[in-house]
Amino acid sequence: MKKLITILLLCVAVLMATVAVHADTSPFTVDITGTPVISAGETVTYRVTVQHIQDELSLIAVELELTYDTSVFEFVSGKIASSLAEWDLPDAVKEEDGVLTINAADESVKNGIGKDSVLAYDLTFTVKTTEAKSGDITVTYAGAGALKDGSLASYEGRCGSLTATIRQPLPSPSSLVWQDSVAIWDKMEHVKEFRILLFRNGAEFKIVDAEGSATSYDFTADMTESGIYTFRVVAIPDANAPYQESESGFSAERKIVAKLKIPQIKVTTDLENGGLKYQITDTNPSAAVGGYLIKIFESGSDTAVKTVEVTKLAGNIACDGTALVIDKSYVASVAAVPANPSDNLTSDSSAVTTAVKVHPKLVKLAITTQPLLSYKEEQTLDLSSMIVTLTFEGNLTKEVSYAAFADNFLSASRDHGAVLALSDDGKTITVTYGSQTATTEALVVESNACKHPDTRVDVEEATCGKDGSEKTVCNVCQAVIKTVVLPRHNDHTFGEWVITQNPTDVFNGERVRICEVCEYKVTEVIPAIVVTAPPVTLPPDTTTPPETTDVPPTVTTTPPETTPGNSQGGSNLNDLSKIFLFVIGGIFVVIILFLIIGFWFESSRSKRRRSRARAKRNAGNNRRSHTGRR
Repeated sequence: MKKLITILLLCVAVLMATVAVHADTSPFTVDITGTPVISAGETVTYRVTVQHIQDELSLIAVELELTYDTSVFEFVSGKIASSLAEWDLPDAVKEEDGVLTINAADESVKNGIGKDSVLAYDLTFTVKTTEAKSGDITVTYAGAGALKDGSLASYEGRCGSLTATIRQPLPSPSSLVWQDSVAIWDKMEHVKEFRILLFRNGAEFKIVDAEGSATSYDFTADMTESGIYTFRVVAIPDANAPYQESESGFSAERKIVAKLKIPQIKVTTDLENGGLKYQITDTNPSAAVGGYLIKIFESGSDTAVKTVEVTKLAGNIACDGTALVIDKSYVASVAAVPANPSDNLTSDSSAVTTAVKVHPKLVKLAITTQPLLSYKEEQTLDLSSMIVTLTFEGNLTKEVSYAAFADNFLSASRDHGAVLALSDDGKTITVTYGSQTATTEALVVESNACKHPDTRVDVEEATCGKDGSEKTVCNVCQAVIKTVVLPRHNDHTFGEWVITQNPTDVFNGERVRICEVCEYKVTEVIPAIVVTAPPVTLPPDTTTPPETTDVPPTVTTTPPETTPGNSQGGSNLNDLSKIFLFVIGGIFVVIILFLIIGFWFESSRSKRRRSRARAKRNAGNNRRSHTGRR
């Protein structure tokens, strides 16, 4: 028996290996992919893909045949999902009686597709049934012409298929009931989440989500207003479950008679009418509110001293002198009263307001004691002595000093301590209480300037350096009332002359002197020294040159030219003139030297000529003497 089992197991293993080898050795595969779960009336698209081509194959033509369940699907269209160059890829997919045919080829037989390429078509269908069943799409034939080792042959690929399951509606949520303000329903399977819709008086006003395992939701926080409440539950299935969402009907009604929302109130002292002025803010629907209940409390007390029912959002609460007493502080609260008690309940009372004082209606406002009215310029306004008398209804009077103005709703047009100017002279101060006013007598503001009853004249003499002045000065306030300018004069007080540059035979000199008062400076030019050369006398034509007698040069000095101010004036030579004179003087000296040298040279030549002439005469005399002797 054991041997028989072993043999059977070996046979099964061999069979499975054979099937695996056959699958792995398929020349190519044709697969169908797309959603496996569909809904009635839905349009779906499935992709048919030729892929997993063996390494040595190159497909040059493909023919596919597919069948689909015509009771479930209605074919809409087919289109190419991938493109291959040089391939004949028709846009249309042929369809006949539930059979689809696809043909594609490389007409050049040169551009085959290999293992790294795919050929894909998208097929679109409409789901046309609502029955609880599945629909199949199957590739019944997959043929191809392919090149292998240079030879063309026919091959069949492995065909794929796909089964689509039609979604069915989930059972509707059931057993919807109210438990107080909590919505309850039965537990359900295959639900991802619930969506609960809350209605008030037939109108949807709240949508919430709950987990798929939930069976209730608490709406207490949402059902605060009066009305008829119902709810519905929508069951949403898991994404991969073959179900569609479903919705329940309406639950039973639940009537809520709720308290009205709490209004808010603000009270202030009513200066126009006396008593308190109130302002109510309410968010309740106006049709639901019949009025408001205002309670007045003395500040610090929990016992209401007065209760007032009003219908308006703003108004006055009179000061009657009994419940509301002058100068006492009070707070208030308010509650909303329903128009129909069967629909709503009276709201809770609001928090109390801040404390305010109560005054009766003012009849007369009078300033009975004037403030300080006389001032000097730049003094500060003093209102401390002012007293105002208030007369209220019922012949009630009250005297109020300036220090108590703020506590009694009084104000003044100028602040105590304000600095006064001359422009305030004749003006009045206005006191205000609500819309009533009273004015003081006119202010008297005098200038505090000195009238200069005693004066003197201070004189500052003018000099050559600056103007002088005559100033009229008040001996009381030391203010300068008048100033007369005394112009400066030109009577300078000079010091000694100081030579700043000595003259030469070529350049001028310079000397200056300065005023000891204003430092005004006068500059004078000292002319250059003039040198006179001796006359030149030619010696007689003798054998010995004449003796030369040195004659000293004659020096002529002219008085210097005076130039006022700090410059040398028009007679002073500039640097270019000095250079020119220097050059002329040099040329003159060279000429004199040239004449002296020429004179000496000519004298020497004359002497030599006379010496030669004398020698010749002596030689002739000697020859004549010698001839005579012979």
